[in-house]
Amino acid sequence: MKKALLPIAVILLFAIEFLNIWFLMPFPGSQQKSMIGFSWFMHHQIWWMRLLLYILISWQVFRLAVRRKMGRMIVVGICLVLYGVVAYYLNSKLNPQQMFQMPAEPVYADAQSNTVSEGKLVLGVFLNGTAKAYPLEIIAYHHQIRDKIGRTDVLITYCSLCRSARVYLPEVENEFAHFSLVGIDQYNAILEDDVTGSWWQQATGTAIAGKSKGAQLEEVAAQQMSLKKWFELYPEALVLQADTAFRKQYGQLAGYDEGKNGNSLESRNQKSGEANAWVVVANVRDVRRAYDWNVLEEKGIIQDTLNNKPIAIVLDTDGVTFYGFYREANGVTYSFTRSSPTSDFLTEMHTKQQWTLSGQAIMIGESSASLEKLPVVQEFNHTFNTFGK
Repeated sequence: MKKALLPIAVILLFAIEFLNIWFLMPFPGSQQKSMIGFSWFMHHQIWWMRLLLYILISWQVFRLAVRRKMGRMIVVGICLVLYGVVAYYLNSKLNPQQMFQMPAEPVYADAQSNTVSEGKLVLGVFLNGTAKAYPLEIIAYHHQIRDKIGRTDVLITYCSLCRSARVYLPEVENEFAHFSLVGIDQYNAILEDDVTGSWWQQATGTAIAGKSKGAQLEEVAAQQMSLKKWFELYPEALVLQADTAFRKQYGQLAGYDEGKNGNSLESRNQKSGEANAWVVVANVRDVRRAYDWNVLEEKGIIQDTLNNKPIAIVLDTDGVTFYGFYREANGVTYSFTRSSPTSDFLTEMHTKQQWTLSGQAIMIGESSASLEKLPVVQEFNHTFNTFGK
């Protein structure tokens, strides 16, 4: 048994390094169910495990030296050198903060000096009278962008493996917090705050481990659309520009907007109901429902009742911009038709009056009517099935 202690300790040393990151990275089989409790334990206890194994191995090596077992000492030495290389790689090269770095100085440009193609998808935020846009193929690499819109600090987040965009107020226990990426749980990004050290789920804004477990970040309304459409809504908008230091990383996400960037975990599955099929998720007073993107593409409009509220989701003529709104105002419920997905307007079935695709009346008699916006987001089907229900 004593002879087995040394090889067992060396094997355990390798094992804890792999286990420390295994369930926080998209390795085969690692994301099928949540292992956040185990990952949290490993993340915070690994130094004690390392120390105990270091002491045990040192003691065993000392015993070998006393007995002049040079052959075994050489083998152990080779194993420990290999361990050092592996540990360095796992804890630096595969460290999410190293893999997905933040831009040192985010640069924004207006329409005149903007270099981002207007056909690109952006996450748009309008707050405090200021409009800003964040290209998906930029924030999908960084996972988070810290920004200030007007006087309000915001945390722009995106998870490319879930196709989930969320904007939050970065406040934890009434303190401004910086967040860092620590890995993924069921393919969704996990962020750690520097106030309590808690871990937060990107898709929900909920703390899932640590002192703040169960707490919720306040979400800020945001809308995904083409940059061209965002400029039409907000001509004075500012757009996040690509950081030249990350040109290679952005290049690896080329085609992400269309779901065709070559990475099977980030690409769209055209078949409805599959894990990576696209859906649009509507939220009515914390009741959520997913709607098939293929149906939206085919019909151009989806109408439903969610949590006793009549709603509509409409796809713009560019095929990428979508809107959500309530089909109810002043006690009147509206029902719409659309001649085709390429039609520029909706027709109210009873009055035959025309409305914009975003829910604004455009005919005489209803010129001032505007339907309330409905929060809608695009994400993968597996994201909704895991976090949205």
